[in-house]
Amino acid sequence: MADLNKLKPTHLIPEGATAEDLKAQVAATQAAVTAPEDERKARMRERSYTFPFTFTDANGKVYEGTFTNVVPDIRTRLSIGTLRAQITGGLDFAALDPLTRDLALHVAHLTYSLDEKARPTWAANLLGLFNHQLLRALWEEVALHEAMFLGL
Repeated sequence: MADLNKLKPTHLIPEGATAEDLKAQVAATQAAVTAPEDERKARMRERSYTFPFTFTDANGKVYEGTFTNVVPDIRTRLSIGTLRAQITGGLDFAALDPLTRDLALHVAHLTYSLDEKARPTWAANLLGLFNHQLLRALWEEVALHEAMFLGL
């Protein structure tokens, strides 16, 4: 019969440590990892949400900054829709390709929802950006905030 003690990973357990010590250590590590995420989620449930943003494009250029998003009210959402229609020249959205529709939505929405005074200089003119993936990454953070705020 095999000696079952040889199967115990004693080399992984610090000398003098108990199973309770190890469980407490694991719990503390998990708490340290989840606490910032819980804090972020709590901040996202507020109408105004300030967040750091970093994006690195395919060429290695880094776009960094801090943004403040404010969930738009109905009046502002109407203005977003108007700007979106203006950007696309009033064309029927069904006639536009998906990328053009998305870009118009992202630019219009971010123009109104992101606080202009809290934007980095590279984001002052969203229509002047060259990288649509950068715009999409920024939009995704804003959309996540608004979904959390609205309870979606």
